[in-house]
Amino acid sequence: MRVETYGRYSQSDLGLDDEEWGALQHYIDTITTALEDEVTNARGVEGVEEAPPSIDSNEFNPGGWVGLFPGDVIVVASHLSTDEYEVLLQETQKWVEIIGATTFEAAFPLSPELLLDFRTQLAAYSKALIELSESLRNQRLPVEVQRTQNRGLEPQGRPLFGETMREAARGSQQVVSEEVKFSFDTVLNHLLVRFHIDLLTEMQALSESYAYYESAFASQVSYHEDFVNTGIPSRFVDKAVERDFTAPDVIAEARREASGSMAEIIDLWEAFQRDIGMELSLSRNLNTAVKPISKLYELWCLGILLDTLTEVCGRPPKSPESINREYRFGDGVRLHYNRSLGRFSQYFKDELGIRNGPGQPDFALEIDGEIAWIGDAKFKTEVRLADYRRFLAYVVDLLHPDKPSSILYASEESKGQKRVRDYDIDHIALRPNTRVKARSDLLNAFELLVG
Repeated sequence: MRVETYGRYSQSDLGLDDEEWGALQHYIDTITTALEDEVTNARGVEGVEEAPPSIDSNEFNPGGWVGLFPGDVIVVASHLSTDEYEVLLQETQKWVEIIGATTFEAAFPLSPELLLDFRTQLAAYSKALIELSESLRNQRLPVEVQRTQNRGLEPQGRPLFGETMREAARGSQQVVSEEVKFSFDTVLNHLLVRFHIDLLTEMQALSESYAYYESAFASQVSYHEDFVNTGIPSRFVDKAVERDFTAPDVIAEARREASGSMAEIIDLWEAFQRDIGMELSLSRNLNTAVKPISKLYELWCLGILLDTLTEVCGRPPKSPESINREYRFGDGVRLHYNRSLGRFSQYFKDELGIRNGPGQPDFALEIDGEIAWIGDAKFKTEVRLADYRRFLAYVVDLLHPDKPSSILYASEESKGQKRVRDYDIDHIALRPNTRVKARSDLLNAFELLVG
């Protein structure tokens, strides 16, 4: 079901049964609690502008959060067309390389485990592995057949009459027999146990962190625990953990021995190994990750600013790992993203005693040790009084009156420039359909500043 931000939707509107509606309620409760713990208490209210999605017994309101929610509820941005929203997602993913993965994930208010609702990915692998494991149990777990040929006066195992007759022809009285033993100590069983262990580890870690996952994973965690503890001899567990089942030669060995359900398990394992490293990466799963649209828009704007400054300065930015939100274009030009700029404060710090100045503007361009431009990204079609109040605090405290500033917002038409006392504020309509004109305006402004 595809719905838009800020709408209100009943259970019947979304086509969810009671179990799916309950999962959605539980997920929203988890996001709300996590925001209180990780943002309001730990980082301060500036961590995210939007209130969390809300839900009660009758209605679901995604607020300003987009992405894939439980029950296959897909929330998209109401201010953009479908094509524009897809462009926003694709270009933001593309710009992660210059934005940097650390900055990218740090911009969002919650951990990837919650924003991606990793339950759906892990649960799918778990369900498939459980079904295939049951199929194996109904047949027989993979075994290695060990055949030993013995000679003696008494048979040890199955007599081999042909070999015994040849022995007799040579004048020997020995009986030739074959002893057959079956061993579960095989690469296939080691891989099977390892798969259960890895899934169990991932699911338990999430369950310990979030009550949402604890209830969602309960029956599957129980199965994986039981399989590891009783499904196969315990002495093989250490071998399963120690062996590198990502090594091509080990996988090739397993494939040579596998058939039926076990061959399917190897396919599933390889898919799991490919996905497990990137499923929790927001940059690779931006389409489905549940995230505030304001942060997504902010990052898209950041990509455009970096691209524009690269053209102006003739070089790409350098972003040291230790300064994840400062982009350097040579010695004298730096773009700050969501950074406290108290050292540039003209009034708040010295005259009012506010150490960190007016807060953290979305963007600030520093040239030769002085803030030369300030920008603010607003995923809105109209700039409101509260937006101006905060923005003017940045402008007045950090900028000299002869320096420009810009509000980047998701309107289809720009309001142009407005003057507030001694300060000129450009209103730049920036969205996928208007970015050519908006980028041209930014390019001209930055060229004048950089010289």
